[in-house]
Amino acid sequence: MSRVGRRAPPEAGRPRPDLRGIADRIQLMVEDPGRRCANADATSPASGVVERRLAAIDAEIDRLSRLRARLAQWTGRA
Repeated sequence: MSRVGRRAPPEAGRPRPDLRGIADRIQLMVEDPGRRCANADATSPASGVVERRLAAIDAEIDRLSRLRARLAQWTGRA
């Protein structure tokens, strides 16, 4: 895995399939860390990597919030 992937905070997860899709461009990010992740070309495999990961994290937060609410209700701590 690239240094970029290893530097991602653990709580953000590591979208390995997404990284594999842009592996040929990762070196550009290493050489220029200030480079924007946004990509104007919507057909590019790199397009939407961050957006997809954020959506996955949001979905997991939603799932955990519902689970927490059910557990709190079940144990009388709601």
